[in-house]
Amino acid sequence: LNKSLKVQPYNPTALTFRGFIYLNQSKYDESLEDLNKSLKVQPYNPTALTF
Repeated sequence: LNKSLKVQPYNPTALTFRGFIYLNQSKYDESLEDLNKSLKVQPYNPTALTF
């Protein structure tokens, strides 16, 4: 995911999944940052809105 986001830094799918991974690792600040970026690109992303 990190390599993908270097090529496409605003890919909402990659941001959402990385945010979920950070959440599972208890990295809450990083998770929130990625999920918020995802929602800026795709405001009604149902997966990002779930978290």
